[in-house]
Amino acid sequence: MTHAQKRSYICTVCKKGFNHKSNLNAHMRIHTGYTCLPVQKSKGQFTCGICTFTTKDLVSWKSHELSSGHRQAFACPVCGKKFTQKCNMKAHTRLHTGEKPYECKFCHQTFTYQSALRGHTMSHHKISASDSGNMS
Repeated sequence: MTHAQKRSYICTVCKKGFNHKSNLNAHMRIHTGYTCLPVQKSKGQFTCGICTFTTKDLVSWKSHELSSGHRQAFACPVCGKKFTQKCNMKAHTRLHTGEKPYECKFCHQTFTYQSALRGHTMSHHKISASDSGNMS
């Protein structure tokens, strides 16, 4: 079996294939504000990208999507991008405001995301997250 043949999770919008359901779920955010889109794992079978719901009927899947609570509820007030968690929307909003609340304690460079500060500290100062304690 080749690497390409292992891509059993197919985007129903652009037909791009993925090896893992979670990768397809992340990809679906490109196409819509929802995380729950039908995943066509095999011909004629649709699986929810979030939970274990499976059906052979696209209409049933649409009904599931509307009633399951998988819709993204938090919209960015600047661009309208939607998120399932308020904290992720707030972090995204910093891209518009320019806020950079995470500061490197070694060189004082600031970052929008704590993960960016962690990466910076590890690559530029050769200090791992476990060595530095709280880096912010």
